[in-house]
Amino acid sequence: MSERLRRLSDDEIGSALAGWVDWPESSPIGAAVVRRIEEAERSPQRLRPRLSLPSRRRTILILVAATLALATAAVAAKLVIDLGAITVTTLPSVSPLPTKTLGPADFGTPVSIDEAAAITGIPARIPSALGEPDRVWIDRVDVDLFGEEVTTIVMAWKPREGLPAIPNSGFGAVLMAFKGEANVASKLISEDATSMVGTTVNGADGTFIVGPHELDLLVDGALRRFVVTGTVVLWNEDELAFRLETALEEIAAVAIAES
Repeated sequence: MSERLRRLSDDEIGSALAGWVDWPESSPIGAAVVRRIEEAERSPQRLRPRLSLPSRRRTILILVAATLALATAAVAAKLVIDLGAITVTTLPSVSPLPTKTLGPADFGTPVSIDEAAAITGIPARIPSALGEPDRVWIDRVDVDLFGEEVTTIVMAWKPREGLPAIPNSGFGAVLMAFKGEANVASKLISEDATSMVGTTVNGADGTFIVGPHELDLLVDGALRRFVVTGTVVLWNEDELAFRLETALEEIAAVAIAES
C-alpha cells in the first residue's frame, strides 16, 4: 500500500471510494461507509486467533472496494442469491472472464482433516460418496469492517472412475464449507453463457450452476478473481454454506452433496 493511502483520513478514504462509482447524487453510500469505519475505529475489537494478520486498514479498503463493485453490478442484476458467505448475482453479460482457475495455492493453509476440525471448530463434513479427501485446506478471514470472521474448509479429491477431472483442474471434486455471514465468495453469472436452476439438497433449497462464470474469493485477506469451469452445487446446512464443484451433471453432483 502506498504511503499516500496510509496518510489518508477516514473521511478522505470514504470520499475516494465513493468517487470510484458513478452513484446517483442522492445515494448515501459514501457517508455510510465513512460512518461505519468511524464506528469500527471507536469500538474495541475482540482478538481472535487466525492464520494470517492482514492490516486492518488494508482489509477495510479491500472489502469496501469489493462492496462498491458488487453494488454497481447489482444495478443491472436480475437475480441475487444470498447464502451468507456466498452470493450469486446474474447479469446480462459478464465480460471478460478471468483466466485463472482455482488451484491448491488459492485455498488457504494445507492441513490434515483432523487438524482442520481442531483449528476451526467445524466438524468435518465428508461426503460418503467420495470418501476421505486427498487434500484439505483452511482459511480464516477477519472481516474487520463488520467485526465478523469467516472460516473456510476446503476439501479436494483427485479424478477417478465416475469422477472426471474438472476442466483445467487437477481435481475431480472440490468442496468448500464456509462458516460466517460476511460475504467472502461472490459469483457473477452471465445469462447468455451460464445456466442456473433451483435444486434441493436433503430437502433444503439449493442452486445448480452449469457454464463458465466468475468467482470472486476473499482468501488470506486478499480479493482474487477466478473463472469456474466445472458445474457447481450451492446450499446451506445448519450454520454452514457449501459450494461443491465437479464436472458432473445435476443428479450425480447433488447425490454427492446429499451424502
